[in-house]
Amino acid sequence: MLSGVLGAAIIWQAYVVTAAFRFAPRFQQLFSSLGAELPPLTQALFATYRFWPVVPVLCAVLAVRAAQKIDASVRYLAVLSFASVLAGFALQAWLYEGYFAPMFALIKQIG
Repeated sequence: MLSGVLGAAIIWQAYVVTAAFRFAPRFQQLFSSLGAELPPLTQALFATYRFWPVVPVLCAVLAVRAAQKIDASVRYLAVLSFASVLAGFALQAWLYEGYFAPMFALIKQIG
């Protein structure tokens, strides 16, 4: 059960990282062409998304190590699964907030 949750969390993380690599350069170009000052969250997103693949790779390495241990405790698997889901959620929330916060601010200024 926990291995399924862990696997799904790693796949989710990989999806979010792929989406960041796919769309971040486009949004960065769009926002820079508008000349708008970006919120700190968006600036941090553009500065760090290239390092995000470390998260699913690290979780996958820890999952493989846990699978190789015959006596891996349920507690360890539960904590690893929870941390992996939490990391996926954090990456996705950061991605969406980083993309949409400047757009909503721009819409608010336009009226």
